[in-house]
Amino acid sequence: MLLRQRDTLRFTAVTPSITVLIAAYNAEGFVGRAVASALTQSLAPLEVLVVDDASTDDTVAVVRQLARADSRVKLITLPQNGGPSAARNAGLDAARGEWVAVLDADDAFMPQRLQGMLSYAVESGADIVVDNFRSYKPATNSIGPAVLDEGAGNSLIPFADFLARARPLRGEADWGLLKPIFRQAFLQEHGLRYPLASRHGEDFLFMVDAFAHGARYALVREAGYLYTGRSSNLSRSTLNYHLMYEHTRALIGDERFRADPLLVRRLHERAAAVRLLAAITDYERFRRERDYVSLARRVLLDNTFRTFIGKKLVRSLIRLPAKRQAPAPDRPR
Repeated sequence: MLLRQRDTLRFTAVTPSITVLIAAYNAEGFVGRAVASALTQSLAPLEVLVVDDASTDDTVAVVRQLARADSRVKLITLPQNGGPSAARNAGLDAARGEWVAVLDADDAFMPQRLQGMLSYAVESGADIVVDNFRSYKPATNSIGPAVLDEGAGNSLIPFADFLARARPLRGEADWGLLKPIFRQAFLQEHGLRYPLASRHGEDFLFMVDAFAHGARYALVREAGYLYTGRSSNLSRSTLNYHLMYEHTRALIGDERFRADPLLVRRLHERAAAVRLLAAITDYERFRRERDYVSLARRVLLDNTFRTFIGKKLVRSLIRLPAKRQAPAPDRPR
């Protein structure tokens, strides 16, 4: 507790410095938007690190031009493509700020975002702060409403509550999508880095590891992050939900969590939700590609997929209009 008080006093005395970390791969068409949104924050960042993950387009040339225009922009180039985890880890190793803010190359910050998040970090003594977000549609250059209730108030979030909300198909946005700022001293103290074994769901796995090391996790309800949907041509993100399911299942048996029935239950719930999302995604792909052989095979071999298809058929039958009945013949008088 004394350490927390000292940290809070230090942060309130001097505004902490912050590094914005952008992992980029083939991002020549949109990384400039991300960098500009970081540089124009109401609380100016110390630096904007762009880690190029061996792009095959002109991403490096674009970032070098941005660096010539503003000395806060720094470029790190990786010799071979390692995925988001490898790129972010390279950025974490190089970051000079007391805090590090993660920004995807196809997304952007609202102007007041970093100021609001750091203010609550100081107030709450958090090690990690996430915030609400809005969806950005490049086709119409429009911004949607906040995905979480903005009026619920900022708060510290326990691990079990995070797990309850870090899953898809629950009516509210998956909290695994919320983008963090990290206190560098906490990451360094515990040697925390993104998992290199996964290119999918690495944000969730990193956060679970942070919670396991006692991280104080805070949520700011004001939406400050602009998320570009994967259906957009701007986004290059794809997800392997089957791999995410396997990683979540592995956590259920993790010795750090298996003795806690609540955490185990929450992990089971997330695993089930991710597996259902995998079924939905695969069904849509099979239909789009007219791959009915694969669809039939999944029905036979995958109980979750079979249950999803069965419920879909039942809903379709319920919505069918009633057959029009032929008029009854006149009865003899």
